[in-house]
Amino acid sequence: MTSSIIIKIKNKYQEIQNYQLKTGTAKTLHIQATPDASYQLIDEATGFGPEKILVKRVGDDLLISFDPEDIAAGKFEQADLVIENYYSQGDGLVVGQESTGEMFSYLPESQQMEMSIPELAQEVFSVEVLSGTQLVPTFWLNPQWFLVFASTGGLIAAMSSGGSGGGSHSSKDTTAPDLSIDDKGASKTAMPVLSGTAEAGSKVEVIVGGKTYTTTAGADGKWSIAVDTALPEGKNEVVVKATDATGNTTTEVRSLTIDTIAPNLSINDTGASKIATPALSGTAEAGSKVEVIVGGKTYTTTAGADGKWSIAVDTA
Repeated sequence: MTSSIIIKIKNKYQEIQNYQLKTGTAKTLHIQATPDASYQLIDEATGFGPEKILVKRVGDDLLISFDPEDIAAGKFEQADLVIENYYSQGDGLVVGQESTGEMFSYLPESQQMEMSIPELAQEVFSVEVLSGTQLVPTFWLNPQWFLVFASTGGLIAAMSSGGSGGGSHSSKDTTAPDLSIDDKGASKTAMPVLSGTAEAGSKVEVIVGGKTYTTTAGADGKWSIAVDTALPEGKNEVVVKATDATGNTTTEVRSLTIDTIAPNLSINDTGASKIATPALSGTAEAGSKVEVIVGGKTYTTTAGADGKWSIAVDTA
């Protein structure tokens, strides 16, 4: 089933640009993100915002699907709309208008803050719904205003640091927090300890193996979490996000290889040697380090791509 969706890009003064796309055509509309702007979605058939959308973050791009079957199934197959560089251009609000004429922001159906559009981690997708919290024009047209969740699980509007009208106001910290991950590369245990550094006091979330671990960076900036569910053999994606006190975030993605299986190893049986400095050889897992201890001396080599290794004893 196809439908027509209109996308209006607005700043706090006027409409800047508008686009139209047809869903269900296997074609994806790509548009560039606009700093200090919001994105209004309109279903042309109703004149109002779609009740639900499916969103996903890939790099700095925001992908949006309007496919009702994918939304119902909670799976992301193909994007109808890609807002390129959305996460590096101020990630303005994505909004829609209800039949009452009121404007609302799209917020996660799960009511989990980390699943909101500005907070999405890499490659994560979420079903978003019109929030039910009305946004006045100066609110939804200005991406410096944003929505967060109340501790009760309800959705509330949280003001930005800048007010309107006269009087003074403090400047908001807009600097993304520092974040680094200690590079393990590979682990021989299925439940490793992951660690790194971040801005002191920042919230650190680690997503690995389908589970989210949360901790706080210490006064020295160090953080660590112990994975308590065994990760599968092979490559695992590790997504780490740091959030500072004012809500700025930094996300890093790493690959961690779990290898708990002992490598293959064999030694070619020479039985006896008629020379005092023989060559010893065998096979092992390709690329594995091979150490041979003989005559009180240790020799080190690496198994080749074909698994073969050899060392020449150089002391009689």
